[in-house]
Amino acid sequence: MNKKQIFSIFIVLAIITTLLLGFWQIKRSEQKNTLNHAIKYTFEHPLAYNEEKSQPYQTYIISGFYDFQKQILLGPRTFNNQIGMYVYTIFVTDNNEHLLVNRGFVSKNNSMNIKLAGKSDDLTIKIFSLGKPKQSWYSAKNSPHKNQWVSLNFAEIESFFKLDLGQHYFKEIVNPEQKIDSKIIASFTESYQIDNIHTKYIYFWFLFSLTFLIMLVIYVKSKKT
Repeated sequence: MNKKQIFSIFIVLAIITTLLLGFWQIKRSEQKNTLNHAIKYTFEHPLAYNEEKSQPYQTYIISGFYDFQKQILLGPRTFNNQIGMYVYTIFVTDNNEHLLVNRGFVSKNNSMNIKLAGKSDDLTIKIFSLGKPKQSWYSAKNSPHKNQWVSLNFAEIESFFKLDLGQHYFKEIVNPEQKIDSKIIASFTESYQIDNIHTKYIYFWFLFSLTFLIMLVIYVKSKKT
């Protein structure tokens, strides 16, 4: 097999590979769009919370209170071009269930002023459930004894608080009229949608495929002349 044949095979394989990647991105984009439609629907049709029947990507209405003594700041993170941390607080339901809830974002300058004692008044809030986060081998190490958290490690948080936090963690869908702490920025609202980056990659892979196709056409024509 000579070099020209190897080059031709490479171009054909490149066209097939990039086309397949393009179609795969279309499929992933459709999945994300379906999930975003489901999220929008669940925002509009929240359910009463039931721990045994709770599912990820579902909106629930719960009543209870925040226990500020059981709270962590996860960071550093960025939000709206600010450096800071996400505030995770244990919410105790009327049925004495303990839920880990992301209440929002606090800037670095305000992080030292977050309340770490007592509890909130009785509240009825809307939360969005997410599955228990998976830990990767490259996750940054936490320092629970210093209450310093850089990754959302469920096992460490449960051990630190000596609580069973179930199978999900949650994000509070913040109602601006019922804001508990003015220093916390609402990072999760009913306008939330999962970022669908796959649409960009569809054009990327199909453009590559077209480029390889043009190269193949030029190469074939050059051999005939």
